Amino acid sequence: MKVFVVGPWMQNSVVSYFQQWGWEIAPTLKDADLVNFNGGADISPSLYGCKPHPSTRSYKERDDYECLVYAKAKKLGKPMSGICRGGQLLNALAGGTMWQHVNNHNGDHMVKDLMTGDQFRFNSIHHQMMIPSREAITLAEAYAATKKESTDNNGLSRSLYYAQKTHNTGDAEVVIYWNNEPHLCFQAHPEFDVTGDTGKQFMRYIDEYVFERKTDHKLRA
Repeated sequence: MKVFVVGPWMQNSVVSYFQQWGWEIAPTLKDADLVNFNGGADISPSLYGCKPHPSTRSYKERDDYECLVYAKAKKLGKPMSGICRGGQLLNALAGGTMWQHVNNHNGDHMVKDLMTGDQFRFNSIHHQMMIPSREAITLAEAYAATKKESTDNNGLSRSLYYAQKTHNTGDAEVVIYWNNEPHLCFQAHPEFDVTGDTGKQFMRYIDEYVFERKTDHKLRA
C-alpha cells in the first residue's frame, strides 16, 4: 500500500510512522492508495462558514494549498485520512464544522470506540474539536471537555458548558465520511505513539473503515 503525505508540515514523523507500519510513500497523488493530511495550525473558520474565535490561529497559505490537494485527490477518487488538523480539515470540507476552543484536551485521555465499546488511551492534544455533519459516522468519542467555544458566521459567540462529573460531552475523536471516497478524520497523533494505542488504532480504522467500509448499521439509522 502507498500513502501520499501532503505538504512539508510534520512530514518526517508521519512518513516514518507509515513506513514502520509497512507502507510505501507515494511520490504523487496518482500513485497513492491513501492521501494523508497532517497536523499543525488551526484551519481557517472560513472553511466551515464561521468567524474566528479569539484563540484561533490559522495559516492561509497552508489552507489554500491543502484545499487544492484535497480537490485533486477527490477528483481522482482517492481515499483520504487526516491527523489532528488534517482530520479537522477533512471534516470541514466534507460539511462539518468546529468548536474553536475546548478545554481538557491537552494530554493523554481515554477514548471510547462507539462500535465495539472498547476504550483506548490516545495522545490527543488539541484546543479545537470537530463537529461532524449529519453525513458523518462518529467512530470514537472522548469525554473530557467541560467547556466548548466558537463563533458563528456573524462573529457572535456560542458556547457549551458541562458539569465536571457528567462525562457526557461527546467529544468527537474519530469520524468517518463515506461519500464517493472515504474521509477518515482522526483527532490524535499516531505518529507520536507508533506502537501504542493511538498508532495501532489509527491503522485499524484505516483498514476497517476506509478500505473495508465496516460499520454497525444501527448507528447509521
